[in-house]
Amino acid sequence: MLFWKKRLFNRDVRLTLSETCRILEGKKPISNKVLFGEFNLISGHPWDVVIKSGITTYYSCLYQIVEREKARKILEIGTAFGMSAATMLKASPDFDLFITIDLGIYGGQMGFSQDNIEFARNRIHTWCCERGVSKDHVKFYRANSQPIGIGDNDNLGTDVPHWSTIPDLVELLTNNKFDVLFVDGKHTGDGLLNDFKTFWPFLKEGGLAICDDLHDKKIYGDIFPWAGQTVDSFNTFRKEYLDGIEDSYIWDYPRVIPADFTGLRPFGFIRKKGHCESKD
Repeated sequence: MLFWKKRLFNRDVRLTLSETCRILEGKKPISNKVLFGEFNLISGHPWDVVIKSGITTYYSCLYQIVEREKARKILEIGTAFGMSAATMLKASPDFDLFITIDLGIYGGQMGFSQDNIEFARNRIHTWCCERGVSKDHVKFYRANSQPIGIGDNDNLGTDVPHWSTIPDLVELLTNNKFDVLFVDGKHTGDGLLNDFKTFWPFLKEGGLAICDDLHDKKIYGDIFPWAGQTVDSFNTFRKEYLDGIEDSYIWDYPRVIPADFTGLRPFGFIRKKGHCESKD
């Protein structure tokens, strides 16, 4: 449910992203058991320690943000093992299209025995079947979202088909406008920026773009290799697309383990300019 407040002339105006986040910080987090139990995603993947920890609020934060969008169409860049996909699906009971794109090399990189896309697809499509949801409404694509010749953080996966060469995917993207765009792909100075520029046109007016891991280089420079780079990508996009942006905010609050500052996983939000009716 979106947060709204009354202002002059009895007009409903959406709260800013920063105001919304401050309200969410005062709410009790949703447990990961509640979020992932029905997807069979509490264990069986490389992140089960993170999911089982009561410290992890990352997915609860994502759920509560997406829930307020009442999204019917969601586009995700970076499937990993399906935890964020499951979170957004659970937060969007009225969804009619969910698309997620991934290089499909993450499982191997982490020494996991199964392709990460297949793992996520199997768990989430089983969830769909159990709830009478057509699998045609939840699409998984092994595709490269970066410009041709560029891959992941280590420039691997360049041989994976580019998204623009997959006719079915291109048709779906060009014929739909998405309420939510979640970008969790390449974490470099150009990676996040490339994904934002590529998929921003498919976000509807008033829609919300979300990204993560916006770590400040001054604080995290010796901890995360992407520290500073993702923030630079985010800020560069905000400057270049300023005329089309209604609101934006970096939320340095969602976390995973450990309990100290190194567990923080800052979200970035960008609201696309355009009319958006109250959804109360």
